Amino acid sequence: MNETTVLSVKLDKKLKNEAQEVAKSMGFPLSTLVSAYLRQLRDTRRVEFSAPTKVTPKLRVAILNARKEIERGDIEGPFESAIDFTASLNK
Repeated sequence: MNETTVLSVKLDKKLKNEAQEVAKSMGFPLSTLVSAYLRQLRDTRRVEFSAPTKVTPKLRVAILNARKEIERGDIEGPFESAIDFTASLNK
């Protein structure tokens, strides 16, 4: 039988409440998700963070401009080596 303990963590009240809502919407108590994260940390000795990609107006313009360059053929590559790539930047 596993012994359990209490982990007391200071964090922003709003963050806790929002995290509880997300966990609840997924069908989990927040403590289950925290325990799963701690097990993963223990087992992998890694901390991983991810965030959804948010396409900002600036990024959207950059993507559209890149697509136009590709359509016009205003691109170079592929390159055989890093040296060839670097040389293309110096043209």
